[in-house]
Amino acid sequence: MAPGHRDAFQNQKRLIETLRRFGGPSQREVNIPASLQTLIDKRRGTPGAVEPRRKVGRNELCPCGAGRKYKQCHGR
Repeated sequence: MAPGHRDAFQNQKRLIETLRRFGGPSQREVNIPASLQTLIDKRRGTPGAVEPRRKVGRNELCPCGAGRKYKQCHGR
């Protein structure tokens, strides 16, 4: 192994050992000012209503609209 490569390899080994021993860097905390948060909430709008999913029978038509039975389309 070339001398420059050997140094890089040793540095990587030390880095990996340090990460295993002490873990990675801590996550940064993001503080969003209240005025900016209200602006984001206004632009985002109200959350839409979530429709409950119904169970599709194997012999019913597939809800994807392919016109095939569910068991032959997405039921596999």
